[in-house]
Amino acid sequence: MNLFPIKVHPKEHQDSEIIQEIDDLISLLNETQDWSSVSYMSPNAMQETIHGTHSKQHLLQLFKKHLMPKLTSFLGEEIEEYVQSISQQVPDSASAYIEPLKGGWEISQSWINICPKGKNFVRHTHAGQTISGVYYHKTRPEQGGILFYNPNPFAKMCLWGCEEEGIYFDPVPQSVILFPSWLEHQTEPNRTDDPRYSIAFNVHLP
Repeated sequence: MNLFPIKVHPKEHQDSEIIQEIDDLISLLNETQDWSSVSYMSPNAMQETIHGTHSKQHLLQLFKKHLMPKLTSFLGEEIEEYVQSISQQVPDSASAYIEPLKGGWEISQSWINICPKGKNFVRHTHAGQTISGVYYHKTRPEQGGILFYNPNPFAKMCLWGCEEEGIYFDPVPQSVILFPSWLEHQTEPNRTDDPRYSIAFNVHLP
């Protein structure tokens, strides 16, 4: 039996139409110089999201501003699978303390990350949300992946198979990783001359 497990959900696809949707989006952003949907840690981010990163995150609505039906359909299928996997039955002995998930979800925020050479996104969580995700577009290992920190404060003892720091995921191209929003994470530096493009989002469960 695994006690207090943390479920992280990685999934790849091979859909060329999704790749084209994101290529078109990046071309449009570069052409129009409209950076209103980039994260606060990306170049050219809006001042409203740089100052007060959690309180102003609702301004980041990439999927509402730029329709990408193939991508959002793929993400929706994976979010639904992830939600179902964490919707475990609450034991009677804990029913007074744990409220079961009621079903249903919505993507509450979405944005594109643009990480230039030598940069990384610092250790953080996604406050006020339930599930978060990152989708990697045409990435390479040397562009830097994501590191999830072990939330167990006793992991520093490095016993019972625990790692002190955490678990690292390469930025696998055309893949999404879903995880609990409270799980601390950061990205590794981009060691190439090409920007690392990823799309991130938060999911709210009622």
